[in-house]
Amino acid sequence: MRKLLILIVTLGMTASSFAVVKTPVHKKPVWHPQESQEAKVHIGWYLEPELKIGEIRNDIKPMVGIRGGIEINRSFYVGLAGYGLPRPESDGPGPQALNHYDDFNHNNEWDLGYGGLEFGVIAGRPRTGQLSFGVLVGGGATNEHRYDYNSGYTGDNLSDYHGEYHRRHGFFVLEPQLDLSASVARNVRLSVGGSYRFVDHVKSFYYTQDDLQGPTFNIGVAIGIF
Repeated sequence: MRKLLILIVTLGMTASSFAVVKTPVHKKPVWHPQESQEAKVHIGWYLEPELKIGEIRNDIKPMVGIRGGIEINRSFYVGLAGYGLPRPESDGPGPQALNHYDDFNHNNEWDLGYGGLEFGVIAGRPRTGQLSFGVLVGGGATNEHRYDYNSGYTGDNLSDYHGEYHRRHGFFVLEPQLDLSASVARNVRLSVGGSYRFVDHVKSFYYTQDDLQGPTFNIGVAIGIF
């Protein structure tokens, strides 16, 4: 009888110990909206008319152009850009036009133009200021006109003028650019900066490699989602 009582007490204590032990519960991870936003990729875009001012053929000249592309996480950008040098007005043929290539009443054309793919990195935020560094890789062409005259041409006798020869000559362009920009409105951004245009394979009659390459000052106004 005594052994039976000891057995019953032992079994009771064992059952109590199993009852105290709880089965571990695996909780599902809690979703935090902030973590989801941090993992989300931000895609923005921009369209930016731009003015470049620099020295071309020993003269300070403005080039007008436009840039456009997308920005990824406000850290990288990739897009396209193109620029052109407008042709100045001319008074027509004269002694100064002898062997001259770009001033002969062609006011609706361009002296030269270039463009290509550009890409780079961005630091900062639109409202507080952004610093971007990128490179344009592409090509361009000069738009030239050549005129032939009899020897001793003075401009008084147009019969000495033999004709006009229109030529385009291509060249390679590599242009690093550094810009500082800030948002002046929700979808408007102002940028200023500088670049250096490297050119190669220049086969122009009028421009040399040194005429086309050099530093420029840039200013632009962009619209988009930044």
